[in-house]
Amino acid sequence: MVNSAFITADIARSTELFTSAEMEQLSLEIKSLLQTEECIFTFNRFDSFQVLHRSPLNSLFLSLKLRMVVKKFSSRKPDVRMCMGLGFADSAIVDFTFLKDPLFVLTGREFNRMEAEKEWYRIVLTDKLQDAFQPGLAAIALFTDHLVRGLTFKQALILHDLLNGHTQKEIAEFHGKSLPTINKQVKAMNWESFREVDQL
Repeated sequence: MVNSAFITADIARSTELFTSAEMEQLSLEIKSLLQTEECIFTFNRFDSFQVLHRSPLNSLFLSLKLRMVVKKFSSRKPDVRMCMGLGFADSAIVDFTFLKDPLFVLTGREFNRMEAEKEWYRIVLTDKLQDAFQPGLAAIALFTDHLVRGLTFKQALILHDLLNGHTQKEIAEFHGKSLPTINKQVKAMNWESFREVDQL
């Protein structure tokens, strides 16, 4: 049974890319996003965090929003290594102290494997009875990561706004650009592919 998504993540090369003050500001932006979502979360230092999201059907877009908050923060190409586990979490859970359920343990193990393999995004099912569905979710994660890695800094800014429900007209106004310019960037970043992957 899947009723939650558990995300474990860290901001790669944070000490190399950011000052302590910048990391504090970035962590505040991430926390601000998470506070608007149906989730609980914890930070370790300023550059790694864990999130329990109670709406797993919306968790792909949440993971993209988190990644865009980081990518749009600087033109120095920061990114987030992230593993999203899908599984069951007791509704009574309010923090991450001493959790030994498969959702938390297996997501953490998969995240540690990612670091060795230099992956940036992985989705795992933590209920072994649902293993037949894992290849499809792995493919979704690979394709999503491929789309994200291809983004320019300007496209990351625009994708951040799209993921937060803004229209292209609004985005053009935000950035002081013409609507055709924004539309061109939206097409170049394959926004429709992001939407189709989310539907899958």
